[in-house]
Amino acid sequence: MGACPCCVVTSASVIVGSLEIANQVISLSVDSTQDVSWEQSSNDNCEDLPDDYIYMFGPTKTAVQISAYPFAVGEDYMLGFSCPVSISVSVPWKYVYDCSTCYDCIGENGSTYKRRGGWRGIPMKKRQVTITGDITGSSMFEASGCPAKAVKYTLQAGPQTVVIPQETMQYRRLKFNGLPISFDTDELDDPFTLTVGAGQLCSSIPTFRTATAYLTQFNFTLSPPQPPTVQYSFDLMLGYCPPSC
Repeated sequence: MGACPCCVVTSASVIVGSLEIANQVISLSVDSTQDVSWEQSSNDNCEDLPDDYIYMFGPTKTAVQISAYPFAVGEDYMLGFSCPVSISVSVPWKYVYDCSTCYDCIGENGSTYKRRGGWRGIPMKKRQVTITGDITGSSMFEASGCPAKAVKYTLQAGPQTVVIPQETMQYRRLKFNGLPISFDTDELDDPFTLTVGAGQLCSSIPTFRTATAYLTQFNFTLSPPQPPTVQYSFDLMLGYCPPSC
Protein backbone atom coordinates (compact mmCIF):
# COMPACT_ATOMS: atom_id res chain seq x y z
CA MET A 1 0.00 0.00 0.00
CA GLY A 2 1.40 3.35 -1.03
CA ALA A 3 1.73 6.39 1.17
CA CYS A 4 -1.09 8.90 1.36
CA PRO A 5 -0.47 11.96 -0.83
CA CYS A 6 0.64 14.92 1.24
CA CYS A 7 3.17 17.72 1.20
CA VAL A 8 4.71 20.36 3.45
CA VAL A 9 3.64 23.94 2.88
CA THR A 10 6.54 26.37 3.09
CA SER A 11 5.17 29.60 1.63
CA ALA A 12 1.37 29.44 1.57
CA SER A 13 -0.45 32.55 0.42
CA VAL A 14 -4.11 33.55 0.62
CA ILE A 15 -4.95 36.83 -1.11
CA VAL A 16 -8.42 38.37 -1.20
CA GLY A 17 -8.50 41.30 -3.58
CA SER A 18 -5.06 42.82 -2.92
CA LEU A 19 -4.96 41.85 0.78
CA GLU A 20 -2.68 39.04 1.98
CA ILE A 21 -4.37 37.27 4.92
CA ALA A 22 -2.34 34.06 5.27
CA ASN A 23 -0.92 35.06 8.68
CA GLN A 24 -4.41 35.10 10.22
CA VAL A 25 -5.84 32.04 8.49
CA ILE A 26 -6.48 29.02 10.75
CA SER A 27 -7.56 26.67 7.99
CA LEU A 28 -8.68 26.68 4.38
CA SER A 29 -10.66 24.00 2.56
CA VAL A 30 -11.34 23.67 -1.18
CA ASP A 31 -14.02 21.39 -2.62
CA SER A 32 -14.78 21.32 -6.36
CA THR A 33 -17.80 19.78 -8.04
CA GLN A 34 -18.08 19.45 -11.83
CA ASP A 35 -21.33 18.87 -13.66
CA VAL A 36 -20.77 15.65 -15.67
CA SER A 37 -23.32 13.65 -17.64
CA TRP A 38 -23.04 10.96 -20.32
CA GLU A 39 -25.20 9.15 -22.82
CA GLN A 40 -24.59 6.26 -25.16
CA SER A 41 -23.32 7.20 -28.59
CA SER A 42 -25.92 5.04 -30.40
CA ASN A 43 -29.27 3.55 -29.49
CA ASP A 44 -29.74 0.83 -32.12
CA ASN A 45 -30.36 -1.96 -29.64
CA CYS A 46 -31.76 -1.04 -26.26
CA GLU A 47 -31.04 -4.50 -24.86
CA ASP A 48 -27.28 -4.34 -25.39
CA LEU A 49 -24.86 -2.26 -23.39
CA PRO A 50 -23.39 0.51 -25.53
CA ASP A 51 -19.79 0.25 -26.64
CA ASP A 52 -19.16 3.96 -26.37
CA TYR A 53 -20.48 6.96 -24.49
CA ILE A 54 -20.63 10.67 -25.19
CA TYR A 55 -19.47 12.65 -22.17
CA MET A 56 -20.72 16.16 -21.50
CA PHE A 57 -18.85 18.33 -19.02
CA GLY A 58 -20.63 21.32 -17.58
CA PRO A 59 -19.16 24.19 -15.58
CA THR A 60 -17.35 23.66 -12.30
CA LYS A 61 -18.24 25.34 -9.02
CA THR A 62 -15.71 25.28 -6.19
CA ALA A 63 -16.57 25.86 -2.53
CA VAL A 64 -13.87 27.52 -0.42
CA GLN A 65 -14.07 27.96 3.35
CA ILE A 66 -11.60 30.18 5.20
CA SER A 67 -11.38 30.15 9.02
CA ALA A 68 -9.33 32.93 10.60
CA TYR A 69 -8.71 35.00 13.71
CA PRO A 70 -10.35 38.47 13.56
CA PHE A 71 -7.63 40.23 15.55
CA ALA A 72 -4.02 41.26 15.00
CA VAL A 73 -1.02 39.89 16.89
CA GLY A 74 -0.78 41.56 20.31
CA GLU A 75 -4.33 42.90 20.20
CA ASP A 76 -6.86 42.15 22.95
CA TYR A 77 -8.57 39.10 21.50
CA MET A 78 -11.83 39.80 23.39
CA LEU A 79 -12.29 42.82 21.07
CA GLY A 80 -14.48 44.68 23.54
CA PHE A 81 -16.86 41.77 24.18
CA SER A 82 -17.43 40.27 27.61
CA CYS A 83 -20.04 37.56 26.92
CA PRO A 84 -20.57 34.89 24.25
CA VAL A 85 -21.56 36.23 20.83
CA SER A 86 -22.40 34.54 17.55
CA ILE A 87 -23.15 36.27 14.26
CA SER A 88 -24.13 34.77 10.93
CA VAL A 89 -24.64 36.48 7.59
CA SER A 90 -26.28 34.78 4.62
CA VAL A 91 -25.55 36.24 1.15
CA PRO A 92 -27.70 34.50 -1.51
CA TRP A 93 -26.77 34.44 -5.20
CA LYS A 94 -28.57 33.17 -8.26
CA TYR A 95 -26.19 31.40 -10.63
CA VAL A 96 -26.87 31.39 -14.36
CA TYR A 97 -24.91 29.71 -17.13
CA ASP A 98 -23.10 32.19 -19.35
CA CYS A 99 -21.88 30.57 -22.58
CA SER A 100 -20.62 33.82 -24.10
CA THR A 101 -17.72 34.36 -21.71
CA CYS A 102 -14.40 32.55 -21.32
CA TYR A 103 -13.48 31.35 -17.83
CA ASP A 104 -10.33 29.93 -16.28
CA CYS A 105 -9.83 26.22 -15.66
CA ILE A 106 -6.88 24.26 -14.27
CA GLY A 107 -5.12 21.77 -16.54
CA GLU A 108 -3.49 18.49 -15.56
CA ASN A 109 -0.11 20.21 -15.30
CA GLY A 110 -1.44 22.82 -12.88
CA SER A 111 -1.45 25.62 -15.45
CA THR A 112 -4.49 27.83 -16.01
CA TYR A 113 -6.35 27.69 -19.33
CA LYS A 114 -9.41 29.34 -20.84
CA ARG A 115 -12.66 27.53 -21.57
CA ARG A 116 -15.95 28.85 -22.88
CA GLY A 117 -19.00 28.83 -20.66
CA GLY A 118 -19.43 28.91 -16.89
CA TRP A 119 -21.52 30.10 -13.99
CA ARG A 120 -22.13 33.79 -13.32
CA GLY A 121 -23.61 35.04 -10.07
CA ILE A 122 -26.51 37.49 -9.84
CA PRO A 123 -26.84 39.12 -6.39
CA MET A 124 -30.06 38.62 -4.46
CA LYS A 125 -31.03 41.47 -2.17
CA LYS A 126 -32.55 39.38 0.63
CA ARG A 127 -29.50 39.08 2.90
CA GLN A 128 -30.08 37.94 6.45
CA VAL A 129 -28.06 38.95 9.50
CA THR A 130 -28.58 37.00 12.74
CA ILE A 131 -26.90 38.16 15.96
CA THR A 132 -27.02 36.25 19.24
CA GLY A 133 -25.60 38.18 22.20
CA ASP A 134 -24.68 41.81 22.85
CA ILE A 135 -22.41 43.53 20.31
CA THR A 136 -22.66 47.07 21.71
CA GLY A 137 -19.31 46.77 23.52
CA SER A 138 -17.32 46.43 20.31
CA SER A 139 -16.80 48.73 17.35
CA MET A 140 -16.16 45.76 15.08
CA PHE A 141 -19.82 45.37 14.08
CA GLU A 142 -22.49 47.89 13.08
CA ALA A 143 -25.99 46.44 12.63
CA SER A 144 -28.89 48.44 11.22
CA GLY A 145 -32.46 47.93 10.12
CA CYS A 146 -35.63 47.16 12.05
CA PRO A 147 -34.53 44.23 14.26
CA ALA A 148 -36.71 41.21 14.95
CA LYS A 149 -36.13 39.79 18.42
CA ALA A 150 -36.26 36.18 19.64
CA VAL A 151 -35.47 34.60 23.00
CA LYS A 152 -32.62 32.15 23.41
CA TYR A 153 -31.24 30.58 26.58
CA THR A 154 -29.44 27.47 27.79
CA LEU A 155 -29.77 25.43 30.98
CA GLN A 156 -26.82 23.68 32.59
CA ALA A 157 -27.73 20.76 34.84
CA GLY A 158 -26.27 20.44 38.33
CA PRO A 159 -27.04 21.03 42.02
CA GLN A 160 -27.90 24.59 41.05
CA THR A 161 -29.28 25.14 37.57
CA VAL A 162 -27.48 27.89 35.67
CA VAL A 163 -29.56 29.81 33.13
CA ILE A 164 -27.70 31.76 30.47
CA PRO A 165 -30.16 34.08 28.68
CA GLN A 166 -29.36 35.59 25.30
CA GLU A 167 -31.28 37.55 22.72
CA THR A 168 -31.25 36.70 19.05
CA MET A 169 -31.79 39.63 16.71
CA GLN A 170 -32.28 39.62 12.95
CA TYR A 171 -31.15 42.69 11.03
CA ARG A 172 -31.19 43.83 7.43
CA ARG A 173 -27.66 45.21 7.26
CA LEU A 174 -24.28 44.56 8.89
CA LYS A 175 -20.94 46.32 8.63
CA PHE A 176 -17.97 44.21 9.69
CA ASN A 177 -14.96 46.42 10.41
CA GLY A 178 -12.64 43.68 11.62
CA LEU A 179 -9.96 41.42 10.20
CA PRO A 180 -9.09 39.77 7.94
CA ILE A 181 -11.80 40.70 5.36
CA SER A 182 -14.10 43.60 6.24
CA PHE A 183 -17.36 44.14 4.36
CA ASP A 184 -20.73 45.86 4.27
CA THR A 185 -23.69 43.64 3.36
CA ASP A 186 -25.15 46.49 1.29
CA GLU A 187 -22.00 46.51 -0.86
CA LEU A 188 -21.73 42.82 -1.74
CA ASP A 189 -23.24 43.01 -5.23
CA ASP A 190 -19.81 42.36 -6.74
CA PRO A 191 -17.72 39.25 -6.07
CA PHE A 192 -14.28 39.20 -4.49
CA THR A 193 -11.13 37.93 -6.17
CA LEU A 194 -9.25 35.12 -4.45
CA THR A 195 -5.77 33.70 -4.98
CA VAL A 196 -4.58 30.60 -3.11
CA GLY A 197 -1.03 29.27 -3.34
CA ALA A 198 0.22 26.19 -1.49
CA GLY A 199 3.96 26.81 -1.62
CA GLN A 200 6.88 25.40 -3.54
CA LEU A 201 6.75 21.92 -1.99
CA CYS A 202 3.10 21.48 -2.90
CA SER A 203 3.35 21.92 -6.66
CA SER A 204 0.70 19.22 -7.17
CA ILE A 205 -1.90 21.43 -5.47
CA PRO A 206 -3.32 23.97 -7.95
CA THR A 207 -3.03 27.69 -7.39
CA PHE A 208 -6.19 29.74 -7.84
CA ARG A 209 -4.96 32.74 -9.77
CA THR A 210 -7.34 35.65 -9.26
CA ALA A 211 -10.48 33.55 -9.32
CA THR A 212 -13.90 35.17 -9.01
CA ALA A 213 -15.21 34.42 -5.51
CA TYR A 214 -18.81 34.97 -4.38
CA LEU A 215 -19.17 35.39 -0.60
CA THR A 216 -22.14 33.23 0.46
CA GLN A 217 -21.81 32.93 4.24
CA PHE A 218 -20.03 34.66 7.13
CA ASN A 219 -19.88 33.49 10.74
CA PHE A 220 -18.36 35.06 13.85
CA THR A 221 -18.14 33.01 17.05
CA LEU A 222 -16.91 34.03 20.52
CA SER A 223 -17.13 31.67 23.51
CA PRO A 224 -14.91 33.03 26.32
CA PRO A 225 -12.25 32.19 27.36
CA GLN A 226 -11.57 30.87 23.83
CA PRO A 227 -10.54 33.52 21.27
CA PRO A 228 -13.08 34.48 18.59
CA THR A 229 -12.97 33.07 15.08
CA VAL A 230 -14.53 34.05 11.77
CA GLN A 231 -15.42 31.84 8.83
CA TYR A 232 -15.97 32.93 5.24
CA SER A 233 -17.64 30.69 2.67
CA PHE A 234 -17.07 31.44 -1.02
CA ASP A 235 -18.29 29.97 -4.30
CA LEU A 236 -15.60 30.08 -6.99
CA MET A 237 -16.27 29.69 -10.68
CA LEU A 238 -13.03 27.77 -11.17
CA GLY A 239 -12.05 24.12 -11.36
CA TYR A 240 -10.20 21.52 -13.41
CA CYS A 241 -10.50 21.53 -17.19
CA PRO A 242 -12.58 18.69 -18.69
CA PRO A 243 -10.55 15.60 -19.58
CA SER A 244 -9.90 14.70 -23.22
CA CYS A 245 -11.93 11.49 -23.39
